[in-house]
Amino acid sequence: MQWTSLHRWSKGLFAALAIAIAASACSRSYLAAGSTAPDFRADGLTGRTVYLNAELGRPVVLTFFATWCKPCMEEIPRLIELHRLFGGRLKILCIVVDPENKDKVRSIASALSIPFPMLMDEGQKIRSAYSIRGLPATFLVGTDGRIRSRFSYIGEAEARALADAVRRLLVARFINTVAFGRRCTPPRYVARRLNTTTVFALLAPCGPGASTASIRHHIYEPDHLGEEG
Repeated sequence: MQWTSLHRWSKGLFAALAIAIAASACSRSYLAAGSTAPDFRADGLTGRTVYLNAELGRPVVLTFFATWCKPCMEEIPRLIELHRLFGGRLKILCIVVDPENKDKVRSIASALSIPFPMLMDEGQKIRSAYSIRGLPATFLVGTDGRIRSRFSYIGEAEARALADAVRRLLVARFINTVAFGRRCTPPRYVARRLNTTTVFALLAPCGPGASTASIRHHIYEPDHLGEEG
């Protein structure tokens, strides 16, 4: 009798553990950092078709949005500020997973003056490709097409972390460009929160195009970054 009760109890425990493990797996629904971001095509509100891989000449912030998702709405002003900060040096793409509410999306985009594309995820194919079960979800994709960071919600602290991650990508890209001897203009403001002494040390041996004065000028000189490039 005791053995039967113990057996039933252990079966119940294992079942509960299996449910907990499955739930945990669902909560970790995103592709991991370091994974290749799946390419996709999607149409925006203007009818323009966007391909992810065609946008990878600069870092891309990929955020998933639904009209019924209150936290998604709360993130929009922070993403607009991110766009204002980096302008054409960063591309933000907003994937709308409820394209049946396109008119509502258009109203939201107009009311908030959203400056980045709102792309319709027909059939939720993009959401499926990124294995997303819960919203919000945001990814930072590098120019190599790999996911560098992911966020389940962009609050104030996460917005700062995302901005810093973008700066690191831009500085690394500039360092790589200079190291290979190609002429370029140093990105302004991108290293404001980084250890600039380290940046200067890395750039100094790369030639006259990477002089300390030039880098310091371009990092700290105010610049209007709100224009889309």
